Amino acid sequence: MSLSYESSGVRYDQLDAFKRACQQAARGTANELAAHGYAEPATTRGESAYLIEAADHFLAHVEEGLGTKNLVADVVYAQTGKCFYREIAIDTVATIVNDLITCGARPISVAMRRTSVLCSSPTGNRVLASCAWFRRCKK
Repeated sequence: MSLSYESSGVRYDQLDAFKRACQQAARGTANELAAHGYAEPATTRGESAYLIEAADHFLAHVEEGLGTKNLVADVVYAQTGKCFYREIAIDTVATIVNDLITCGARPISVAMRRTSVLCSSPTGNRVLASCAWFRRCKK
């Protein structure tokens, strides 16, 4: 069996259209930031990180889903007994950090469901040492 995004049910032609529709709908909510003293920079939609502007600073947000990677890891585990969730978690944190630093932001928090696989990872520990976690490691 050959693994591919399409064979796992991922259709980028549909996803890209859906993402564009979501961005368009979300654009209408940007005015809600003003009540909190924030604004949306005009060019932030569709970029690696979503920026929110205050009078004297910016906030950056990245939302990284693990759906496809986990689906592939599930199939690999079922077929081979080899587990790659730790590597996926490390890759995901690296992706989040990369997306943040492309706009000059420093990561201050990370929210992941499977953080336990990072607890023993030197790479994960270095990257996450200065971040608040939304989920706690479970031993």
